Amino acid sequence: DFEKPFSKANCFYLVMTEMAEDLCDSLLARSRPFGEDSVRRLCRVLLKGLEYLHSRGIVHRDVKLDNIFLERAGDLGSARLGDFGLSTLLHWSKEKRVTGSLHYMAPELINSLARDHRQLPSQFSGTPNATAADLWSVGVVLYALLSQHFPFGGKSDEEIKRNILENKLNLKRNCFCEVSSKALDLVRKLLESDPAKRISAQEALQHPWLKRKPSSFTLLRRPVHVGERNLPSTVKAALRRALAYPLRSSGRAHKKAKCSKDLGSFPLQNMYEAIVSV
Repeated sequence: DFEKPFSKANCFYLVMTEMAEDLCDSLLARSRPFGEDSVRRLCRVLLKGLEYLHSRGIVHRDVKLDNIFLERAGDLGSARLGDFGLSTLLHWSKEKRVTGSLHYMAPELINSLARDHRQLPSQFSGTPNATAADLWSVGVVLYALLSQHFPFGGKSDEEIKRNILENKLNLKRNCFCEVSSKALDLVRKLLESDPAKRISAQEALQHPWLKRKPSSFTLLRRPVHVGERNLPSTVKAALRRALAYPLRSSGRAHKKAKCSKDLGSFPLQNMYEAIVSV
């Protein structure tokens, strides 16, 4: 945020709010992905910022984890979008270079690189879809926060480009087994290959997942050792009941139980229900 300007020795200074860390550092410091409530808060802030920019004819062009800063370490609700060095006006036709970071680059930009390294796609010449690439990058950020993986990786730049263009989006990996279907639906709509069909910032803010209120409890992905000596017997019994609960369910619950086993944990909802019943 802008604090104040001042001049000194023929130089003009702009004082900005000091940030604690960037989102990339915060994510790398964690052993597990962020919870949905935290990611939802950040997503709202990010989309509101982009909605403001896009409504004023500005495209950021480099939305990524490294350019999202946290005013308070670990608090996604204190996020700020920064680094506007590559941003441009929608109607400004002088800048023709394709810019951005490869992992976050939309397929229409990859296609443009393949055609001509000097030219931007038509979406950046003032048409309504000029902002679509920013929303693709938001989809990559959202995917990474929920899974600690990039949606389209590769061992080389060419492999990454090919994977982005093929868009074989994997939302069934183990790291998503406790992520809600509504969150994954928003990821899917942001990572839509066709920029004309990709959800806008304004539309994304109306998505049911972003309208949802914070959970009454937080899902934790951490191992629970039932054999802890210091646990009271009632808590041990509740934990055993919680661990057994998914095995008694059918269909989707079996899949969830398998995912939980792979993660070395189980959904806190099961433990909560079991403890309440003790």
